Amino acid sequence: MQYSTRLQKEIINMLVKKLLLFSTVALYISCSNNADTTAEPFDTTLLELPSEEVAATPAFQSSFASVYAYLKTQDSSFASTKFELSGNNKLDTSIKNPIKVDQLKAFYPCFIFNTDSSMAIDLYSYNYTITPAGKLEESGPDTEVGLVDFKNNTRRRIFFSGPAAIIVDAAWEKDGKIILAGAEMVELEKMKPFHLSMDINANQVETFNYRDTLSGNFINFKNNKCSLLQL
Repeated sequence: MQYSTRLQKEIINMLVKKLLLFSTVALYISCSNNADTTAEPFDTTLLELPSEEVAATPAFQSSFASVYAYLKTQDSSFASTKFELSGNNKLDTSIKNPIKVDQLKAFYPCFIFNTDSSMAIDLYSYNYTITPAGKLEESGPDTEVGLVDFKNNTRRRIFFSGPAAIIVDAAWEKDGKIILAGAEMVELEKMKPFHLSMDINANQVETFNYRDTLSGNFINFKNNKCSLLQL
């Protein structure tokens, strides 16, 4: 079909007018919707990824205030945020024995009990003895931590290490987990702190190692939770 030049121009002008009218109406509707709708503020925290230190570190400072303070006196660069999650493993609970009341009774003042006193963390009965003066005296180089279960009348090993590492404190978390604080001795005056988070129901343990090597040792540290401990 052929159109005259004049008719073609009129058709083009009509199409342009319709297009402009459509654009104006669309813009008006858009402005009206924006006026009636409150814009959601942009949450800038979505751009702030949590650091590995915060994500990986339990409440070390609050659980082990005396350990934290001691490490600060040993090396002023110590910061609890420098612990990093380094492993998640199965908790070895293969060594379990009936409670020997006569052997453990003397260590009760140093037990760290859970909220209902049905369980206790035993840091000392394996490699400490009671002196005639009623104080604890180290009798071996190894370290063992036991979990005493009074309901089941058992004591099971939850941590063991040779002379290279030491556990200096322990704590219960609200959900029944256990935290152990210790250090690996690199040299006589060099150490790398660590702590362990243990889920005793799931038999899982998370290991948190310190990023740096600190100056100092735990030779003069006294756990204030145990009145029997002497230097």
